[in-house]
Amino acid sequence: MIDRSEAINLIEQLAGDEHDWVDLKQDYYIDNPDIKKADFVKDVVAMANTITDQDTHYIFIGVEDESGSLVGVSDDFNKSSGARHIIGEDESNIQEILNEYLSPKPNVSLYKFIDEDPKFGLLSISPIEKKPCMIQKSIQFNGEIKLQKGLIYFRDGSSNTIASRSDIERIIDQRVENRREEILEGIRKATEIGPEAVASVGDIVYEEEGDVAVEVGEQGDFVMEERLSREPVPDIDDRLTIAIKQWATEESVQIDSTSLWEYYSSVTEISIDKESILFLTKASIENGVFGGFWLSYTDIENARNILHSIEGGYHKQEKVSKILCASGDCEGLESYYGENSINEDLESFSELLEHCEAGPETRLDNLLSNKQYDVGYSEWSRSFDLTTMNKEELRKLIQELSCHLSQIEERIAGYGKWYHKKEDFTEALRDAEIALMTRCY
Repeated sequence: MIDRSEAINLIEQLAGDEHDWVDLKQDYYIDNPDIKKADFVKDVVAMANTITDQDTHYIFIGVEDESGSLVGVSDDFNKSSGARHIIGEDESNIQEILNEYLSPKPNVSLYKFIDEDPKFGLLSISPIEKKPCMIQKSIQFNGEIKLQKGLIYFRDGSSNTIASRSDIERIIDQRVENRREEILEGIRKATEIGPEAVASVGDIVYEEEGDVAVEVGEQGDFVMEERLSREPVPDIDDRLTIAIKQWATEESVQIDSTSLWEYYSSVTEISIDKESILFLTKASIENGVFGGFWLSYTDIENARNILHSIEGGYHKQEKVSKILCASGDCEGLESYYGENSINEDLESFSELLEHCEAGPETRLDNLLSNKQYDVGYSEWSRSFDLTTMNKEELRKLIQELSCHLSQIEERIAGYGKWYHKKEDFTEALRDAEIALMTRCY
């Protein structure tokens, strides 16, 4: 339990600094609309996964995030309609949200200090024994995925970021190390007891899910076999097969952008067939690009069927329409508009159809955001003109951009310069996919 004076003392000790294990919120709405719920779940899962030397991590509510001053929450925290403030929620409701969207569910406690001014609150997140904690259910808002199943978040300074492979390995390494320490402690205690006392227990075999086995013999000697080992990381084609099987079971494509960029940049190492093209095209559109790279490996009829199978709101429909237009598939474009009753005020069908009926160069001129690009960062840069490149050159360019997008993803923290670098590279990749589709059919 934490009382009011202890909570205030902790706030004062922080002196306005926001650490990996502390998040400061002046007001905190956690539901209605769902985008608030998605942000809340990300906050909790990131706090639960982050490795620090603190036993418990905290989210303070009613504390100004820049100055660290205790200012209190708004007077409307108890309102019954509209956005739901965490201070007005029962802890049971919070537990239900976390049970629904996280696995394993972190242990949280909500403390409310509202009997006197300033009114504020504190959400404590206890350590999870078996990290990482993962998103187990997606949240969509206005047709866009705001919380994606299968992702792992952690804290990077004062921001929540998607865990990279190195972050996940660090979490697993800590879990392995903790288990080793438990084993060593068990050995120490057994040694202190002595062989005679241990022998009096008799023959014992202890085994826990393949983690460790201990056999105690008649003379009190014991042999312990440590089985704490990670399976070798499967190669990229195996990982793609696993992802496709998971998609077939769950009927939704859940893949983080870092993994997607790896598939783009390692296309020669994966099996390209109808199933993988379908999966990777859908995954690409889910992550904000067009998927034209994957469609370039199939014929126009299969490409049309794949694009027609993609469901979602306006942003996805816009991408599908542009790819159909870029490929010159007028029949596919007409039937797609008819099947989906797309609002022609948002994306003029007649204008797109006119572009679609034109030759490849005209389609290219009309559909590209930019024709010439100059993108890069400290380790790499490149200038290119998409209108002068052939199909193979565009494929190689897309692989190159994807490889560096993967590097950039690992450096993103919030909305700083690396976020803008990612946007620049992603726009270049999208336009390269448009250019590639004009070269394929």
